[in-house]
Amino acid sequence: RKHVPEDYTVLNEIGKALDMKTICPLILGEWDKDNLLRNEVGATFQPFTWDRASLIDYKIAEKSLEVAENSEFIEYAYHGLLHGTYDEKGNQITECEFFEYKSPTDKTLVLQTEDEILHRMEIYYKIYNSWGFKKKIRSFSSPTVIPQYFKADDLLPLASALEKNGIYYWTNRWKSVISYSEFIGNVLYLEKNVRYKNPRIGIPW
Repeated sequence: RKHVPEDYTVLNEIGKALDMKTICPLILGEWDKDNLLRNEVGATFQPFTWDRASLIDYKIAEKSLEVAENSEFIEYAYHGLLHGTYDEKGNQITECEFFEYKSPTDKTLVLQTEDEILHRMEIYYKIYNSWGFKKKIRSFSSPTVIPQYFKADDLLPLASALEKNGIYYWTNRWKSVISYSEFIGNVLYLEKNVRYKNPRIGIPW
């Protein structure tokens, strides 16, 4: 279902109860009121006919923005444009937005070039600024996962793009190791969502 202002109210109340900021990864393609993604092949499922502007419920969007912006406990994180990479016909190639296959027969993903990543980030921030979002984005979580066969050095172009946009904290599923962390370039990576159900670990929710 579509998000509504009450969703952000609940996130704020959870953060308030925990006295802790909640990282909220934002996908902004659905907020594209200026149709900046039209003709951006690879970024959407409708590369040449994209018309998000006609579908936005502006009353709900503006109220959601108001609630999120006024929350002390909602911390935005950069997530992506539409949570994936698409071919020229709009078919989704992968939900890992910053990754792609060099050819249709490949079985392993490669990272997009830094220039490609920076281009997507430029569009993202144009959408962000067009609505009047004010909070500084300091954190990043890429859609879905980081493929486990990637080494830290393979991810340096992405870390560099993040740093150029003032982002220094990165959380994802990658190593499947509880509390795993390392610096990738100058960006601090921290593993997320590792399951704690193993009885040998014994950590309650």
